[in-house]
Amino acid sequence: MERSGLVAELITVEAPSTDLARTLIRRLRELPAEIEQSAGRAEVTIPLVGNAERAVVEVLNTVDEWLVEHAIEQARVRLNGHVYTLTPPRKPRASGGRGDAAASEMTPAR
Repeated sequence: MERSGLVAELITVEAPSTDLARTLIRRLRELPAEIEQSAGRAEVTIPLVGNAERAVVEVLNTVDEWLVEHAIEQARVRLNGHVYTLTPPRKPRASGGRGDAAASEMTPAR
């Protein structure tokens, strides 16, 4: 996406279906997200406008909620030329361990 000669940084999230891609876009209502069909998959592409770091955090938090709400096991996310696999946040343990908070895991895809 290009604006006034500047190329906006993008984050792309693979969705299991076009319907689920649409639900993610509805959650990202504050950002100009678009659905793209690629190799038989639906991808949600989000330009990181404004403060890019803040936008990345907002997108990843939204994807976490989306994964949980729709019981999606994982989503591949592309950012800065890297591909990561994002899984839903883990539920905190009842054992009161080291204060493990619910947090998703984002690991490099292989």
